[in-house]
Amino acid sequence: MQHYEAPLTWRKSRYCGTNACVEVAEGSGAYHVRDGKTPEIELDLQFSQRSWAQFLNGIKAGFFDR
Repeated sequence: MQHYEAPLTWRKSRYCGTNACVEVAEGSGAYHVRDGKTPEIELDLQFSQRSWAQFLNGIKAGFFDR
């Protein structure tokens, strides 16, 4: 029996005004991140749910602020 996965639904931040933003999708128990300028390349980084949650907590805590 072969397992088929649903296609990912990609989204950008509502603050993105161009295609020069990253896109994020959730699927297969992971978070996927890709370059919004070249979605046809089909390459993405994948993060576990735990890693993604730690990343979001870091953003909220200001860890990545300049």
